[in-house]
Amino acid sequence: PQHPISEIQIEHTAYTVSYNPDNKIPNWVAWKLDATDLVEQVGRSNKFLPDPYLDATTAVTTDEYKASGWDRGHMCPAGDNKWSWKAMSESFYMTNICPQHPNLNGGDWHVAK
Repeated sequence: PQHPISEIQIEHTAYTVSYNPDNKIPNWVAWKLDATDLVEQVGRSNKFLPDPYLDATTAVTTDEYKASGWDRGHMCPAGDNKWSWKAMSESFYMTNICPQHPNLNGGDWHVAK
């Protein structure tokens, strides 16, 4: 038998996330991207925050990554949200983050400018 997947769906300015409160990572993240979204209007936020749509017992904080050996890896990239300060800030919500190996997050997955 199939087991239901825990899910809280949250719509943000630029993306929608299916957040798994049991695993404390996204099940999936979806967003629409077109050329106008890549025109830089704002800089990178770099301020990782718990998602304000979740209560404190459900939300992940950046402290949970400290000394873990894992990077905080965006599912919807910050670089796809340069068109709006709100979209950029929301891309740093921890519901949009998964643990990633540093070589993947800063290497293979990272697009050099």
